[in-house]
Amino acid sequence: MGRLFKYLRKHKEDIFRSLLFVITVAILVILLPTERKFGFEFRKGAPWMHEDLIAPFDFAIQKDKDVIEKQQDSILKLAKIFYRFKPQTFIDYDSVFNEETEKGIEAYAADKSLSGEQLRDINFYLDIIRLMYSNIMHQGIADTLFTEEDQREIALI
Repeated sequence: MGRLFKYLRKHKEDIFRSLLFVITVAILVILLPTERKFGFEFRKGAPWMHEDLIAPFDFAIQKDKDVIEKQQDSILKLAKIFYRFKPQTFIDYDSVFNEETEKGIEAYAADKSLSGEQLRDINFYLDIIRLMYSNIMHQGIADTLFTEEDQREIALI
């Protein structure tokens, strides 16, 4: 018994370090999870039942150019395009339309030297055209043919 106490006194620092190391490792093993759980329930082949699943990091999806072009084409074919009416834009286009038609009629009348009755007829038809243009602009009818640049922008949205 005396030799044991002597040995313990002589090597107490080494024993303390070893004991501290074993306790630290034991605490870490207990605290660390053994199995990582996925926070959502899902079934293979069934639709996703939760709102969104967002990765906490960004990752690249490598695709061939052919696949990207096919996807962009299908998006363009299936896209439902919505327009938002902007009153100020309508006012701007309407004023430009009216100014340009006035200039065109004045230039035409000066070139052809029209009579007063012919000028009234042209102004009557011009008023009808302006009314039709205003109705079209208010209804929101727009051309759905896009330039290649517009199509690329839509595909990237």
